[in-house]
Amino acid sequence: MGISKVIVGLGNPGPEYELTRHNLGFWTVDRLSGMWRIPVEKTAARSLVGYGSVRGNNVALVKPKTYMNESGRAVRALLGSEGIGPEDILVLHDDMDIALGRVKFKSAGGDAGHNGIGSIIECLGTDDFDRVRIGLGVRPRGVDGADWVLSPFLGDELEMAKTGVQEAADRAVEWLVRRK
Repeated sequence: MGISKVIVGLGNPGPEYELTRHNLGFWTVDRLSGMWRIPVEKTAARSLVGYGSVRGNNVALVKPKTYMNESGRAVRALLGSEGIGPEDILVLHDDMDIALGRVKFKSAGGDAGHNGIGSIIECLGTDDFDRVRIGLGVRPRGVDGADWVLSPFLGDELEMAKTGVQEAADRAVEWLVRRK
């Protein structure tokens, strides 16, 4: 089956990162995997990948096994192996400039300081790809950015994060319909 669309969720592999703010992209791919019954368990192109058909599109759901800062290597390898371009990918990622539970769509543009997006831009040689930015909550004053994104959600934050993940999954469905 030739792939026509790739949805990449950014995060860090390993159980120590599973519940951190930086893994909202992985959480969203997991949500889509459940919605569409596409298991994300095959190893390909430095990633865990699931393949399936959704709304007339042959889709790959992707969770890079590289760490966040090397996400571009996995994305480049997958696009090369599938023979598709950046115009057919959607990247799901956390954003510390967006309130927890909120989501924004972005077509092209810079990395806004997100190392995973920066890696993808560098490896693909373009910033012309679509993204869904998932709010992880605005970083408190005096807290280091790396410490913030690698921290777990506290108390009621987890439910708000899950709301954002569902909204991001809904945006991925809209993207598939629009980009057909």
